[in-house]
Amino acid sequence: LLGQEFQTLKLCLPACTMDFMLPIRSQEMIAFSCSDPFLDPHGVNTRYHHQSIKRKLRPGRILGFIISMVAVCTVCSMSALSLATTVTTEPTSIAESSADAAVPQRTLLQRQNLSASPDDTPVAMKSSHLDMNQGDYPTDYFSVEDRRQGYVLLHMFGMLYMFIALAIVCDEFFVPALTVITEKLEISDDVAGATFMAAGGSAPELFTSVIGVFISHSNVGIGTIVGSAVFNILFVIGMCALFSKEVLNLTWWPLFRDVSFYVIGLLLLIYFFLDNQITVSESMSLLLCYTCYVTFMKHNSKVENFIKTLLGNNQVDELETAPKEGEEDEDEGQPLSLAWPDTPRKQFTYLFILPIVFPLWLTLPDVRRETSEKFFPITFIGAICWIAFFSYLMVWWAHQVGETFYITEEIMGLTILAAGTSIPDLITSVIVARKGLGDMAVSSSVGSNIFDITVG
Repeated sequence: LLGQEFQTLKLCLPACTMDFMLPIRSQEMIAFSCSDPFLDPHGVNTRYHHQSIKRKLRPGRILGFIISMVAVCTVCSMSALSLATTVTTEPTSIAESSADAAVPQRTLLQRQNLSASPDDTPVAMKSSHLDMNQGDYPTDYFSVEDRRQGYVLLHMFGMLYMFIALAIVCDEFFVPALTVITEKLEISDDVAGATFMAAGGSAPELFTSVIGVFISHSNVGIGTIVGSAVFNILFVIGMCALFSKEVLNLTWWPLFRDVSFYVIGLLLLIYFFLDNQITVSESMSLLLCYTCYVTFMKHNSKVENFIKTLLGNNQVDELETAPKEGEEDEDEGQPLSLAWPDTPRKQFTYLFILPIVFPLWLTLPDVRRETSEKFFPITFIGAICWIAFFSYLMVWWAHQVGETFYITEEIMGLTILAAGTSIPDLITSVIVARKGLGDMAVSSSVGSNIFDITVG
């Protein structure tokens, strides 16, 4: 068959010019720039580009990737567990002798090491590599020695289970409520993404910061916010492009607008942190910055038209969109159902997430039903409350895991918690990107960072 295709294309050589020739696979063709109307190089390239993406995203490969990640995480966890067990068996005299000569760690943005911490230093700044911060968490059923013997796996499972819970509450309740709010207020997609979606998706970071100040007494909040900023810009936007069903049409104005406010917020945050403290007046300044951002959004369309009028020429009027790979999923937009599935795989998934879905189904109206659409404020606020509850459990169990492996909460916030709390941003951005709303997805990611550093 491949030979016949080549012979057919060979007959067209006098009327066309060969652009390039590459080694071909069994399902790939050679691209020609030909005047023959029956040959469409752009369509062929686009079609086979989409097919190559589908081959890369086959369920088998995705499953293999997940299994590989689980295996790597398991090996690393067991190695860290064995290392922690070895450390606990060392003579205590060595630890006591080193404690006397220990030098306090350098705090955030501190330029010089101090020989001793002042008495008025905030509790969150008094950290040491020898004493783990206990925080005001409930008493754990397992002691540190028990967790180092292997029971920490339960805390790790609970932390990962809360990641799934955050994804479910955002996917099934928060995003539908956001859609109704956008329709009711008749606001543009990029404004909705930069305000409502960003604020709701950043709720885990906000509550993690509150928990870090009032419960754990550590820098877990600022660590989570900084780590989430990197995660949102790099990972979330990359996943939106990867799982989009069509070519996303992005415009320059939303990105320019959001990045400008983001840079201003970062400069304020760095300046306020130079003395390692955030005073009440500085906190009010950060909140005022976010208030200005939201107020600007109210007049976004007028400012956009004014700026584009000044720029004048060299504006792109319309972009050509690629054809969709297939029809929309049948289950998209359907209300949540607790009916028993028919396949074993779906039945296992049903039982696995039922402890999460059932309380949400009882307490939050599903606005995708016509009879419950009018209760969208209850769903929106209730979803944020559930996000706060799941975030508390996640931070608590992450603290227990870090205490077991001698990992400070700051490091946990920069890495694991940053990814876990950004799951709502990831889910919501990918969902709207799959609907073709590229500006909404990007504005949500950058707007989340603005909300984190000014409100969180």
